[in-house]
Amino acid sequence: MADNDIADPQITKGGKIAAGILLILFTVFSIIIIIAFWPDRLPEPGKKCALYRYHWFAMTLDTNACNLQHASAIPAADTLLTKTVTITKTDTATDTSVQQPSLAKTDSSLVATPAKAAASPVTHAYINLNIILLLLVATGGFLGNMIHVATSFTTFVGAGKFQQSWILWYFVRPFTASALALALYFAFGATNDPANADIDRILTLAILSGLFTDIATQKLKEVFDVLFSPKDNRPNKLNDPTISITSTSPDELAKEGDNHIVIKGSKLTSQKLIIKIDDQPIVDTQITDQEITFTYTIPEEAKDKTELMLLITDAEGNTILHKKMLAVTENAAPPPAEGTEDAEEKAVG
Repeated sequence: MADNDIADPQITKGGKIAAGILLILFTVFSIIIIIAFWPDRLPEPGKKCALYRYHWFAMTLDTNACNLQHASAIPAADTLLTKTVTITKTDTATDTSVQQPSLAKTDSSLVATPAKAAASPVTHAYINLNIILLLLVATGGFLGNMIHVATSFTTFVGAGKFQQSWILWYFVRPFTASALALALYFAFGATNDPANADIDRILTLAILSGLFTDIATQKLKEVFDVLFSPKDNRPNKLNDPTISITSTSPDELAKEGDNHIVIKGSKLTSQKLIIKIDDQPIVDTQITDQEITFTYTIPEEAKDKTELMLLITDAEGNTILHKKMLAVTENAAPPPAEGTEDAEEKAVG
């Protein structure tokens, strides 16, 4: 048995090495992305414009980026104007006949340098804080699931129980965890004001959602049930239409005379019920919310049976009470109690 396992392993030595390298690379890559896009600080409360200079490992908040997108061109124009005025004042103090040629040459040389500077101002690429948060959340979910995948993979490989059919699961799982982290972020952590975002808590939840994807999925299901469960605000509505049967009596039916059947339960009037004995519907019934009563006389064709079946269903045929076998005895039904209308009628007869 051991020789067969060695000859046909579940994963080869090269496969283990390759898988280990991939796990390390994906995990380190996730960490690098989080560090590279981590902002230096959050904007002040109330500042909805949150633009950061897009430089990896140096996401710097630029407070003037929203209103001064082209501010870098203004100092060059001022310098150009200042130099031109200085030249004019200097030239007016000398002989103008000699000055004009030199002035044109001097002006062209002095104007050319600022013009080149103004033509190529220092520019920055910007990224919004909301985009940074989305990237951090998605990467956090990916990193959290990489921790789970690495732990699971090394455990099963070390125990010799790894199956090659799991490879697709290990490959796809981190990406689904990343999407799950984004879904949780939109459900619980997203805000219109990025200045109020708790970036540490958001990233922690993203990593934990990737680490425990099953729990995160259950939490999203609870949110969906709360948001989309219908609410019936109609007056006099039934709070709980579920019918329940607690007991039936008597346990035996007499062949002769009337049998007084009592069925007890709750919410018995919430739906229309169909009661049958021996597949024959009972028509004359008295129904309250907690009790159903009726009188049943065994027909002549059924008196030779030793048991009959009681079945209660709703109007759609759904079973409320499973079939109950009622034993048929030779004893006559008990006479009505003295003082009742039935007893008086029999006495008069």
